[in-house]
Amino acid sequence: MRDAISMIILLAFFVAAFGIIKPFKKNWGRKHFAGLALALFVALAIAVPKPTPEEIAAREKAEAAEKAAEEVAEAERKLAEAEETTKAVLASSKEAIDGLVSYTRSDFPKTYEMVGADMFGKLSEYEPGAIYAAARSTKCDKPLYGMVSEKKSTKDHPVWFVDCANDNRFMITLPEAKEALALIESKKLTETDRKRDCTIDTIYSCNQSPYQKDANEIEIVTFCDQLVEQVLISDSDMDRWRYSMGDGDEVVVTRPFTAQNAFGANLKHRYRCVFDARKETVTSLQIEGPTGTSTII
Repeated sequence: MRDAISMIILLAFFVAAFGIIKPFKKNWGRKHFAGLALALFVALAIAVPKPTPEEIAAREKAEAAEKAAEEVAEAERKLAEAEETTKAVLASSKEAIDGLVSYTRSDFPKTYEMVGADMFGKLSEYEPGAIYAAARSTKCDKPLYGMVSEKKSTKDHPVWFVDCANDNRFMITLPEAKEALALIESKKLTETDRKRDCTIDTIYSCNQSPYQKDANEIEIVTFCDQLVEQVLISDSDMDRWRYSMGDGDEVVVTRPFTAQNAFGANLKHRYRCVFDARKETVTSLQIEGPTGTSTII
């Protein structure tokens, strides 16, 4: 009702204003029209009545109700989507779940020693969760096989490797497995974009720590070369290096090279440089030559 009254007032004002200025319109310039526009704006602000507190409250209530309805609809949509994802993951994981092994101390003595007696008894309970954790990733088309990794697991912290049909391998931690089991139970499992840890053709990279994966090979080799050059009495001729993973977060560079001794003879040597990728420093440097091994660091 107030809006209708406001429109009538505004229309009447424009009709009256146009009737007044029409005889003078031909003599008006840009400034006159700008002034008229400003006057009309001010008049509109005065003519249109402000909403009452009751109207403001009713409007806010309606907006809040609309927002709440949208949130409920979104929550229902996500719940339905999670239920569908849960069903899909259970279906795609059936083959891998059916193929899981039973862990006995006699069959898996090394795993028993690694994870400890208490956790060893719970491996079969948590292992399906590792399968589901891999299956929920969009990077796994279908899990085929899963088992505790004897290279990545530690005391009370098992890590499972799960292989998928598209040759992607996932290294699933205990928290990931527990989370997947809980979401499966509540039918609230959702898809993730979790990256693969390696492929069947690059399994060695699954055994690397995050720091080892992020390490820059060229930079580390260059750093080791510079340290070696500092202790030589002449320039060296470096050959092709070998870059490998060490314990923990360490990477190891071994590189043959030729350098002159004090008598000017060219002799073959090889250095072994251990670099801690977490601490970003060389922890060990040795040079092997015709006269033995020298420990630089």
